[in-house]
Amino acid sequence: MDQFGAFYVKTHFSQLLAEVAAGKRVLISKSGALVAMLVPFSKAMQQEEDGGVVSAIRAIKNLRAGTRLGKKLSIKQMKEEGRA
Repeated sequence: MDQFGAFYVKTHFSQLLAEVAAGKRVLISKSGALVAMLVPFSKAMQQEEDGGVVSAIRAIKNLRAGTRLGKKLSIKQMKEEGRA
């Protein structure tokens, strides 16, 4: 894994991007401190990211499922009760 300074990366970005697309990983530093890493994008990364969103939505829907106010209770009554 190669390491380059921010200025070098800025001036050679297209070349480095081509290398990353070919599978290489590149570390980026600024003033000697590591700040970022360029890595090849993969379908697994996209699925992992999408899976997190999908699972969060699914969890919210499951939480809501079966939650009802009941026949004798209204939102207005609940609102008024909270104000007392």
